[in-house]
Amino acid sequence: MGIVRVYIRTFGCTFNKFDSELMEYALKSHNYQIVSSEKEADVIIVNTCGVKKQTEDKIVSYLKKIKPLRKRVIVTGCLPLINPGRIVRETGFNEITGPSIGELIIDLIEQKTDPRTLLRNDLKPPLSRRCYNNSVIHITPIAHGCIGSCSYCAVKLARGKLRSYSEDEIIQDIKTAVEFGAKEIWLTAQDTGCYGIDINTNLISLLKKVEQIKGTFKVRLGMCNPSSIYPYLDDLKEFFERSEKFFYFLHIPVQSGSNRVLKLMNRKYQISQFEEIVQKMRSLDSKFTIVTDIIVGFPGETDQDFEETVKLIKNVKPDMVNISKFFPRPGTKAAKMKQIPSQIIKNRSRLLTELCNQMALERNKLWLGWRGEVIVDEYGKANSLVARNYAYKPIILFPSCDSLIGNFINVKITEISYYWLRGDLITS
Repeated sequence: MGIVRVYIRTFGCTFNKFDSELMEYALKSHNYQIVSSEKEADVIIVNTCGVKKQTEDKIVSYLKKIKPLRKRVIVTGCLPLINPGRIVRETGFNEITGPSIGELIIDLIEQKTDPRTLLRNDLKPPLSRRCYNNSVIHITPIAHGCIGSCSYCAVKLARGKLRSYSEDEIIQDIKTAVEFGAKEIWLTAQDTGCYGIDINTNLISLLKKVEQIKGTFKVRLGMCNPSSIYPYLDDLKEFFERSEKFFYFLHIPVQSGSNRVLKLMNRKYQISQFEEIVQKMRSLDSKFTIVTDIIVGFPGETDQDFEETVKLIKNVKPDMVNISKFFPRPGTKAAKMKQIPSQIIKNRSRLLTELCNQMALERNKLWLGWRGEVIVDEYGKANSLVARNYAYKPIILFPSCDSLIGNFINVKITEISYYWLRGDLITS
């Protein structure tokens, strides 16, 4: 048998990207060839997401599209644990597994493992990797699963209970990545704020050890729920205040501006706590970047509840809001609740989108004329580069220049839009 060619298609979050990277590293180390298109491949791996109905539809559509290629297809990730019946019924692909299978992908391809044994949510592959791609950005998971039980969320079905990596494992992974040239470390989890609860440590302890790693790099802390990060708020503020290695950036999904709706969602915090988190971070620097998520049209959300969400957005002025129209996910409590008419959800989503765009533009105006250091971390569209400043703001640079990737340079912000800044290189 000759070299087996594998194509990996990834849908979903940063954690899914890590899972795909881990499979790619394992495949390369076992002499498989990673190819850049489905037509070139002998085996197609589709790493799926199941958090939203819209994403599920996109994945199923993709699977139907590649079926005529008559390739061997392995469907992994969250969706096979959330809605396996639809995958098999509508696409005919029945090699399905849960997420985070890591090196087990080798046994699966070589048919040494029954995929049904991997249809589970409790795997935790080691962080160690046998090869690195020398990329600027390196993803380091700190935990699998979460401690929440939100009434709308199907991800818990796919990712399971909290399983934290040890501090030593995480630190070693980051050290190795930095040695191989990584300049930007993304700490990721379903909820970074609950890190360590299962192994008798916590997020602040971990961050202090990450801060001590030698080298020139910046760290982005991944999504953290208000309920999990609030107990460490003062320590987190103090940490950000003194550390130069961490971006002034937090992704804190509030989901609604109504305490009544939060209770229906089974979210364990009050709006006042979310507001306090934002206020304390912005007290460090008015330009501190806050990203949040909002679910529009959750069952039971009244016009008054929606107005409270609008009021919260106006008060907090997030730099970016990920807006999701509610759609029930299989196996969740919210799927059994009385649903709001789709037209009402559509109207609320449109109004909120317009407001959030307005807030984002207002926030970006703070940066016009700013001069300072950025890290060039990836290629953008139309022959451009993307850089990030200390608050993790995306800065578009023209024209593209390969020699700038991975470098810290100085720029001046000359133009703004809703969700990006335009920067000019300062040469003297």
